Amino acid sequence: MLLLFVAMPLKYFASYPQAVSVVGMAHGILFLALVAAALQVQVEDET
Repeated sequence: MLLLFVAMPLKYFASYPQAVSVVGMAHGILFLALVAAALQVQVEDET
């Protein structure tokens, strides 16, 4: 939501494209952490 409602308006209305890069990177890292946590739960549940 932060990317959509903060970073995108900053990019197009305030000519500040770096906001999308920063928020996008954080989004990617958090998504990978979510996938890693889901895999860990699956492995622990199999035992």
